[in-house]
Amino acid sequence: MPSMLNSLAQGLKNYKSIAEYQLHNNTVGQSYDMAKARGLNRATAVAGAIGAGAATFLAPPVVIGAQAVKDYRQKQNAEMQRDKLTAMINCLRARGISQYGAVEMGNQIIMNHSAGYYISDADFKMWMVVASTLDPTLARFTSRMIARLESAKPELNLA
Repeated sequence: MPSMLNSLAQGLKNYKSIAEYQLHNNTVGQSYDMAKARGLNRATAVAGAIGAGAATFLAPPVVIGAQAVKDYRQKQNAEMQRDKLTAMINCLRARGISQYGAVEMGNQIIMNHSAGYYISDADFKMWMVVASTLDPTLARFTSRMIARLESAKPELNLA
């Protein structure tokens, strides 16, 4: 999980790239030359470039704050997903499914990937009861459970 210091460091890196562009490219001179070539008001072009340059050096709180908000939202989403997974595992265990079966089923439903376990036939039968009668919204995940049955487990062939 990203910490506040990591967010600040990333925000400063983003700001650094903006500031380096302003320092290495003479945006005022470029704006003046472009306005002169196009026959536009050179004073307006120069004022706009100076304003953009000033905004660049006033922008660190905005850039750093945006990165911090992004990291905070990612952390909240990860915590929410972990809480949903724990609740799902506890719910499945309360319905009579074994620990390993509940962990695998919860990961298949919430995280959309395997936890590395296989589902026993007894657990699958309980899953069918839960998915068909107690919570029909889980029925759409049955195909994932079938793919993780112990009977579908690949066998090692020794030569």
